[in-house]
Amino acid sequence: MIYLDYNATTPVAPEVLAAMLPFFADHFGNAASAHAPGWYAHEAVEAARADVAALVHAEASEVVFTGGATEALNLALRGTLEAYASKGRHLVAAATEHRAVLDTAAALERDGAAVTVVPVRPNGTLDPDRFADALRPDTVVGAAGVFCFWSTPRRRRARSRWTSPTPTCSRSRHTSSTARKESAR
Repeated sequence: MIYLDYNATTPVAPEVLAAMLPFFADHFGNAASAHAPGWYAHEAVEAARADVAALVHAEASEVVFTGGATEALNLALRGTLEAYASKGRHLVAAATEHRAVLDTAAALERDGAAVTVVPVRPNGTLDPDRFADALRPDTVVGAAGVFCFWSTPRRRRARSRWTSPTPTCSRSRHTSSTARKESAR
């Protein structure tokens, strides 16, 4: 079998499995608990946070672990809209975005945010110029491929950045029947 849905899940790398096995079997304390197993788990989580921060040149306090992509996307969209509420409440998303993005966008729209869903080309790819045209002065977050978010005015003005046929952060060109239906709307 050839597995082509690495956006959904992937096999665990052997070195990750080796690092995590002790926490699945021997050290399974809740990192938020006030007891010795919890303290041990908390130290391990903080060490992992520092490792990830070093990899992405961030501060450990800027790294947030979530239970999965849906939670992470929800947190990113809602958090960005809240953090930049004084600058605007407009969100732009490609029609082929994951349901976690589109469903969160719909919920945010019901809560008063302005949402623009950008249709894709017939072949399922996003036209970067069409996406850029959807950006407005009150746009504070955009989703043009899973985990591609921005909220700074500098990037919104940098339209020439999108010179390739698809943004460098876009996910695979696979288009599901759901995505085709969404883009046809």
